[in-house]
Amino acid sequence: MSVPRDSQSNEGDIEDLLIHITDTLQLHGKKFNKNGGDNFFGKDILSKYIYKEYNSLKLDTLKLILDSISNLKTLYSNKV
Repeated sequence: MSVPRDSQSNEGDIEDLLIHITDTLQLHGKKFNKNGGDNFFGKDILSKYIYKEYNSLKLDTLKLILDSISNLKTLYSNKV
């Protein structure tokens, strides 16, 4: 599984996997924007929201990538 990439810069951020949450989420009347700003909330507030609401959010999109990282760590640890 790969992180969705921006068509212009060919880069992707981990929060792009949370688009099903960030597209509709509003906190204190503000929508999510990676860069934050006066009219938006940014990555820091999003991470705190996810930490607080972890049990009530559908985070299946992250499970595959986190499982892959865990498997790679195990494979690497066994070879060292």
